[in-house]
Amino acid sequence: MNNSNKSTILKILYICVLVCLLIGCNNIFPKIILHKECTILSFNWYTSKDSIVYPYVYEFKKYALDTLDSVVVYNEGKTYCDYKEKYVKDKGIYRVCNKVLTLTHSFIDTTNDIRFCLIKEPFLNDKVIFSDFKTYNINGKVYKLYQFSEFNGSHSGYNSYYLDGIGFICYYNFDRDDYILCDSTNIKSLDIKEITHKLVRDTLFFARYIGAKLMPHFYRQKFHYSKYPFR
Repeated sequence: MNNSNKSTILKILYICVLVCLLIGCNNIFPKIILHKECTILSFNWYTSKDSIVYPYVYEFKKYALDTLDSVVVYNEGKTYCDYKEKYVKDKGIYRVCNKVLTLTHSFIDTTNDIRFCLIKEPFLNDKVIFSDFKTYNINGKVYKLYQFSEFNGSHSGYNSYYLDGIGFICYYNFDRDDYILCDSTNIKSLDIKEITHKLVRDTLFFARYIGAKLMPHFYRQKFHYSKYPFR
């Protein structure tokens, strides 16, 4: 083999290694090649009896870019939805809607009436209203949770819970009294199980208990978990 052929082979190998390094973070998806950091949140689906009906029903992967985060949600290994957002501390979460950065989840304003252009339940909804926030002290760390009511049309479908600076860790459906909950993450320093354990047992903050007090005789139709995903 002459020097010219060796040089060509080395160039090809170099390009292959470079491509492999650029598509890290466990999985590749076509809209993002370059990213600095990937946060993974895995969700189990729980019934009204707090038992798991489907493990790992959804997986969030949030890729940190220069100005925005790009989020891809997987359901059973397939892409369910994707969107771009920006977290602004003490202000809220902005998402890209028709190429415009729009405040969809305000951490302050309980009267925010911004309509979002995409619907993909339970993660992307037509309208979101800030409800409340709560802090938990766990293992010497302070974690802040924001609660939102998320609407589609006139129907209030979900209560969502955002862990400050990390991402959404729970979506609760009052009509069925079930929820998806983040039980695992690749952030090793995050006390995720302790946080979610406190959340779903918090009678003053978790929507299940608040709804039960406001509507103690609310009628729920029987839901067949074998037929439908959480949405």
